[in-house]
Amino acid sequence: MCLALYLFTNLSLALSDWDESPPAMYISPISEPESSLRTWVPDASHIYYIGSSEGCGCGWRPVHDWDDSAYAANKMKDRAALVELLRDERFGGSHLIICWEGDQGAELERREQLVVSALQSADFELEERVDYVLHGDTPRGC
Repeated sequence: MCLALYLFTNLSLALSDWDESPPAMYISPISEPESSLRTWVPDASHIYYIGSSEGCGCGWRPVHDWDDSAYAANKMKDRAALVELLRDERFGGSHLIICWEGDQGAELERREQLVVSALQSADFELEERVDYVLHGDTPRGC
């Protein structure tokens, strides 16, 4: 079973397909029939699947000591690409949610503020079914 990372936003994004050679982060739109996701962030105009170089969301797991160097490098490349995409201030208030395939639409555990640059850390872990509200380098209210 794989992880799935979703971005809920009011911005339109350039789409991309997963390509095995060379593998990289990719962005796919979520169609309306998958409406169970809409229960998480009903006011978002767009929902996107953000895939990793793995071809699924499993590459968003933290980098571990046991990861071989090529796998760890791909994870870090994906994280850098995600931060580069989301660092635009227009993404402020957008949401990231990761879950196991099959858990789409399941009850969320909690909501947290997320400073986008935290995603660059090799050991940062997106927790399943947590609604991460995105902010720039300084969370709002600080």
